[in-house]
Amino acid sequence: MAGAPMQIGGRVVGVLLIGNDNPRRYLPDDLALLQAIAERVALAIERAQTLEGERAARAETLAAQEA
Repeated sequence: MAGAPMQIGGRVVGVLLIGNDNPRRYLPDDLALLQAIAERVALAIERAQTLEGERAARAETLAAQEA
């Protein structure tokens, strides 16, 4: 099994793990690819959190305007 941290702004938000039924050593290229994927996943998480925050703020503004 191998893992790579998913970081947003230096803060770890998760770990991406890979494994195989057959024990094996992962090559440096395998680990580099895993880290690259983990970085992309962290970026997607960050963007989703930002979008959700914007949606919540927009909904709050609309609710205040309607009140």
